[in-house]
Amino acid sequence: MTRSRRLYRIAGHVGQDQEAAARELGRLRAHLQAQEQQLEQLREYCLNYHERLAEAQARGGTAASLANYSLFLGRLNEAIGQQEQSVAAANRAFEAQRQVWIQARARVQAVEKAAERCAEDETRTEEKREQRQNDDLSLARLLRGKIS
Repeated sequence: MTRSRRLYRIAGHVGQDQEAAARELGRLRAHLQAQEQQLEQLREYCLNYHERLAEAQARGGTAASLANYSLFLGRLNEAIGQQEQSVAAANRAFEAQRQVWIQARARVQAVEKAAERCAEDETRTEEKREQRQNDDLSLARLLRGKIS
């Protein structure tokens, strides 16, 4: 087996690593998007609840109901804070995996380029060998023609 063929086989194996990194990157992207969507829903819910609180205050709601609104909004803000942390963690995981994928892709490209260079070298070597062989045959014919 030629060196270029061995390198192409290695590129195939390294390519599998890149594909696995890409699949994981896709999974983490979906997770990040889900976390961001959940955060957006919490923020919208919080905004709606603020509107309800404003309406209750305008209607002159009881102190107990206003306190319940405020207590719930505090919990909702805590949930938003926790979700923001989840989004940040998901984003860090996504970016870390993106770097893994970039490195895997660079390895594949490097091995493929090395294999291509080897294949070109092998082709040039073979062409030189064939040329030398043809030159030797031509010289032998020429010498045979002069000897006769």
